Amino acid sequence: MNAKSWGHKVAWAVTTNSQGRQMLQNNREHLELERIMSEIRKLAAERKKLIAEEKKLRWDTYFYPFAVVTGVLTATAAVVGLSLKF
Repeated sequence: MNAKSWGHKVAWAVTTNSQGRQMLQNNREHLELERIMSEIRKLAAERKKLIAEEKKLRWDTYFYPFAVVTGVLTATAAVVGLSLKF
């Protein structure tokens, strides 16, 4: 093997190694981006869930007094109806 051929092979090996490192770095960055995107999707779903829960709590808070009053009126009407029958 002559020196010129040997030098070319060394240069090719260094270039190949450098490209391999670059590919590994790109893969790591891609995996990190995938992890971050997955976390973003998870947080968005959790946000939607919390908004729905807040809406339900507001609805319950608003209509709970009406439900209690309706129950009391129904019970009162039942007691009055029974007392008038007997």
